[in-house]
Amino acid sequence: MDYKYIEQLLEQYWRCETSLIEEEQLRSFFMMHKDIPAHLLKYRDVFVYQQLQQEVGLSTDFDARVLAEVEKPVVKKLGGAGAVISLFIASEGNDTSSLMRLADEKLKPQLQIIKGVGEVNILGYQDREIRIFIDPFLLNKYNLTPADVSGIVQKQNIKQGVGKLVNQNQEIIIKAQGDAQNIEEVGNLLVKPGVRLKDIATIQDGLSDAKSFSSFNGQQGVTLEVKKIAGENVLDIITEVKKTLPKLQILAGDKTEIKILQDQSEKIMVNINNVRFDLIFGAFLAVIIVFLFLRNVTATFVSALAIPTSVIGTFAIINYLGYDLNRLTLIGLTLAIGIFIDDAIVVIENIMKKMEDGATTFQASFEGAKEV
Repeated sequence: MDYKYIEQLLEQYWRCETSLIEEEQLRSFFMMHKDIPAHLLKYRDVFVYQQLQQEVGLSTDFDARVLAEVEKPVVKKLGGAGAVISLFIASEGNDTSSLMRLADEKLKPQLQIIKGVGEVNILGYQDREIRIFIDPFLLNKYNLTPADVSGIVQKQNIKQGVGKLVNQNQEIIIKAQGDAQNIEEVGNLLVKPGVRLKDIATIQDGLSDAKSFSSFNGQQGVTLEVKKIAGENVLDIITEVKKTLPKLQILAGDKTEIKILQDQSEKIMVNINNVRFDLIFGAFLAVIIVFLFLRNVTATFVSALAIPTSVIGTFAIINYLGYDLNRLTLIGLTLAIGIFIDDAIVVIENIMKKMEDGATTFQASFEGAKEV
């Protein structure tokens, strides 16, 4: 196979200088050959797609139709605990559109930039939607169908790139703005010679159908749910959100009220304080039990000293490995205290036995610990 000839055909193809026969040669080459050089492999999808168009009858606007319906894939790495904090936003009056824009365009971005925040959901949100109510009698009068009107509106509302200007210092992207800027421009769209959209339809600037509802104390509004990235510290995120509240209130204005509906930090701190109490109380009980068992102040002091030494050493290791103090680690420390005391009692009992047999303090300590 003469790959240089294929390369020449490709160059001509991109310049739109190939004949139908030459295009068929390119299509056959990429469809029939498996061992295609790497520098030509990237062009194969174009001609495979063209072959599919011919075989299954795909229209030339297949890409546009598919891309319009398929949503952009999103990969999220979120924690499984749900929202760490929720904010309720409500405003005075009945201007729901302004409230929706405020929540989506101003408040939500401020929360998204906080470190550790993975997602911000808006409950009760309704997007802006231009609604066109077509009069069926007028459609019949002008020999139009709803599909015709829909296609005309789509074709006359486009915004796409048309090229770019490049010089030595910068690159400027040029976009053709052919979409309506207000309701009046939508109504002036030409659907037929001498007939505009406003002549056959009623146009309203409203909101989309509600898919969720948010209300607090009988007042309707929206709720911002802040979710964290998996592995991030919940308390740090909640603290930063609370620090951002004054800034959010300034952006919202005096007529808008922002309240904290749900806050996981209160529940977390209650659990941590309970575990902390159990940790201290358990250590205190362990020391008392050791003293009642050994009836020796020195031995009790030595075993009691093992508790803070081991715990502080564990804190140092946790910090070095990058872990946080949470309910799981604190419960582990609480359980580990019993192990510390248990080991200390066994070692001290063996040392005391050696001393009673006549060994010196150093010798009893060395041999007693070594045996255990």
